[in-house]
Amino acid sequence: MNIIIIGAGEVGRHLAESLSTQLHNITLIEASQGRSDAINESLDASVLCGNGAAATTLAEANVGECDLFLALTSLDNTNLVSASIAKSLGAKKTVARVHASVEREEWLFDYRNHFGIDYLFSTERLAAVELVKFVRNPEGLVVEDIARGRIELHQYKVSADSLAVG
Repeated sequence: MNIIIIGAGEVGRHLAESLSTQLHNITLIEASQGRSDAINESLDASVLCGNGAAATTLAEANVGECDLFLALTSLDNTNLVSASIAKSLGAKKTVARVHASVEREEWLFDYRNHFGIDYLFSTERLAAVELVKFVRNPEGLVVEDIARGRIELHQYKVSADSLAVG
């Protein structure tokens, strides 16, 4: 899979490291020259130094041929604009990281439709959701949401002599 990631901060760098070990073609775009150079030496990916919200940078990264475009900088504006441009230039799927305040405004303004982005997410909200799952069910091994969060699937460890076994 051809994946382009904008932003080589904690989230972008960690994801690029993880995905590159799974034999994906990763292109990482980072605005900071120092960070770009450091990552280029340590990561099995193509690294471009440039403005991820500039059409010329995205074209240089062959965004029109990417299967997945991930805008993961710490700046909402950069992520929304870069994902929108990437979609317009032919990226198949686009994802933009936004802060929780932007995600909470979705009732007032449909960022996804306006910018043509496939998925918006907030790292703060995702962390909060996972912590709530744990607090509500500290004994559960796995808690998964299905049906767009309307159903939760819980996995528990039971003893061999439990009535639930069988």
